[in-house]
Amino acid sequence: MRRFVLVANDITFQSGSMAVPEDNVFAAACALARREGLPFVYLSANSGARLGLCDEVKKRFRVAFTPQGEIDYLYITPEDYAVLQTQQVHVSVHEVSVEVGHGNGDDTETNMIRRTEKRFVLDGIVGAPGECLGVENLRGSARLAGEMSHNYTTIPTISVVSGRSVGIGAYLNRLGRRIIQTADSPIILTGAHALNRLLGRDVYVDNAQLGGRHIMTPNGVSH
Repeated sequence: MRRFVLVANDITFQSGSMAVPEDNVFAAACALARREGLPFVYLSANSGARLGLCDEVKKRFRVAFTPQGEIDYLYITPEDYAVLQTQQVHVSVHEVSVEVGHGNGDDTETNMIRRTEKRFVLDGIVGAPGECLGVENLRGSARLAGEMSHNYTTIPTISVVSGRSVGIGAYLNRLGRRIIQTADSPIILTGAHALNRLLGRDVYVDNAQLGGRHIMTPNGVSH
């Protein structure tokens, strides 16, 4: 019986994205494979490094608009800020006071009831302890690239791309010795829709046009 080390993304959890906990598992699997001299198999289906917004903040933030109807800033109320503090959700804010008003049944300006409202404008969101939503996951991606590069020079490595693989997921596949890519499983750094928005016009139809099997096999990436 042939032994090997296998690690896989869970596409059903956070779209298979990678954060510090997933990075730790992947790195430990790499170290085990090298220590035991075993082949390393990576089942890849992911959306790259996890970058997101804390759910507790997402439920509470509000939007302030300019007179032209454009977004001015995001903020939370003092009451919601107090709740986040008790939940140990770390946010960076600065306080502003805004004069707001509402009508009393008459739409005329003179009949507006005005009051001063305190707001906490969101400058940055770290999230709850251990939530792993930001740059720490990008650092983890660099760590995994180093682990996979080390694998390449010491043990047999193979990637089986069974679903969309994005960003660091695409890099990890390419850093292996062999890639088996299934149909409808593009290997991409950035999605077609994001590139079209950046270019200002529809250049790409879908992700397969960027990194589908018909692209990656002829150029020698997939086998």
